[in-house]
Amino acid sequence: MKKKVALINYLNTAPFLEGMNTYHAFENEFEIIKAVPSVCAQYFKNGDVDVAIVPVGALDSIGEYQIVSDFCIGANAAVKTVAVFAQKPLEQIDCIYLDTDSRSSVKLLKILLAEFWHLSPALKSMQEFKGELLLNEALLCIGDKTFPMLNQYSYQYDLADAWNKYTGLPFVFALWVQNGSLTPFQCQVFNKALTIGIDNRTSVAAKMHLLHPEIDFQDYYFSCINYNLDTEKLKAIHLFLEKSKNYD
Repeated sequence: MKKKVALINYLNTAPFLEGMNTYHAFENEFEIIKAVPSVCAQYFKNGDVDVAIVPVGALDSIGEYQIVSDFCIGANAAVKTVAVFAQKPLEQIDCIYLDTDSRSSVKLLKILLAEFWHLSPALKSMQEFKGELLLNEALLCIGDKTFPMLNQYSYQYDLADAWNKYTGLPFVFALWVQNGSLTPFQCQVFNKALTIGIDNRTSVAAKMHLLHPEIDFQDYYFSCINYNLDTEKLKAIHLFLEKSKNYD
């Protein structure tokens, strides 16, 4: 029986998907299920999938897991697609509406507000948003929907960039985990597929540009997203998980 893989259905995972779709051995061993970050975490927690790319902020709630890959969704500085948008400086903001697609981004915002910016605006669900920001309001948005917003708002606060300025570390938004059921061969196949995709980011960027010509995917896949789960990123994950205990 094929192992089930939960893949975040955002543009930032397109290189992973490319490798999965082009490496024939992957199709023989795995089945892909796509969802937003929070749902990927829920699938893994419920046992609906064997492998998932899970938001770092959800790691403490998904039960037992094993890191299965040296790849992740991370950023060494500005990431572009996780940011607070407003028409006024953050110091003049009384309320921020929260995108709940990823717990990591919400927890990261809470940490930065308290420890880096030293601000305490009200935090509200996106469900309360009326569709148009008042001058004293802001939006936390993540993922693909942020691209058109980059030219719409006078003030943009990139959370990965702020974290880097605060801690001197990169940030990891999501990483690959498994439930321990993969065979050594399946782990090898899985990582080979991811490697193929990451190594072919240039061609992936060209393909995605045809679908979304307004986005500079070459810049996004090479300068904004950093896919390697290295020692500094593992250190950042540990620090984030320690800090986030105080901001649930």
